[in-house]
Amino acid sequence: MKHTIKGISVTGQDVQLSKEKLGRREIPLLHIMSINNWAPDNEEDSHKKILNIIINHNEENESLPDSDYKEGYKAYDLWIDKMSEINEDDWESRYYLETYGAMKKLAAVFFKNLAEDYSKWHTISFLYKELADIYENMINLRNNLDYPNNVQLIQNSLKNAKVQEKAIYEEAKLLLKTI
Repeated sequence: MKHTIKGISVTGQDVQLSKEKLGRREIPLLHIMSINNWAPDNEEDSHKKILNIIINHNEENESLPDSDYKEGYKAYDLWIDKMSEINEDDWESRYYLETYGAMKKLAAVFFKNLAEDYSKWHTISFLYKELADIYENMINLRNNLDYPNNVQLIQNSLKNAKVQEKAIYEEAKLLLKTI
């Protein structure tokens, strides 16, 4: 019997994959998140850990060193440049917009729930909601019949998303100083 791993697809649906398929799909990347070994002793430690995840991502402390790979708000410049090369319907832009759109939407829900219990998270919650809305707009532009003639509109939205991501990062650094 093959072992399967449960996960969530880019559309938010439950999936089960055999171990042989991991990292061998349309995009040859594998990102696994686990909550193992994450048992903070108290609320303060939990909040610090969440903030450090945001900060580390934007300071590019997560992935393997690769000059062609950027993380956090710095990645948007590469994405904006890449979009300028598009002159026909492409699979990649749809994949990335939907993947990151789903992640931003889930983050917005997470931080909204956190802000309901802890008011200090209100600003980050608001920023993630705005970011999720930007992604929803980009996905609509990408799915529009005018694509790829509207790529410049998507690039403008990516610029707005970069500003939003940087604001989240900066707010996380400020909030961490208060905990």
